[in-house]
Amino acid sequence: MFDQRFKSERPGIKAPAPASNAPATTEFGTHATTTVAIVDEAKVHELTSLSRTTRWRMERRGEFPKRIRLSAGRVGWRQADIEAWIRSRTA
Repeated sequence: MFDQRFKSERPGIKAPAPASNAPATTEFGTHATTTVAIVDEAKVHELTSLSRTTRWRMERRGEFPKRIRLSAGRVGWRQADIEAWIRSRTA
């Protein structure tokens, strides 16, 4: 019942796409939002096969995507940045 009323009152709003591994863009009125996937240390190691120290050195030289500080003791990387970096290395 709520969903029907919500849809009829706000016809310009589209329902978000189902969750998937690919980033999705949905529109809410005139604003667009993009889903950003953050991957952790273990996943970046799995994707790149590079050690933590090698990635850190490459990051400092601007040769690897910058990490994002998630909290005082946690960092991550944007999955899209890591995938783009991998594609640039294999091209």
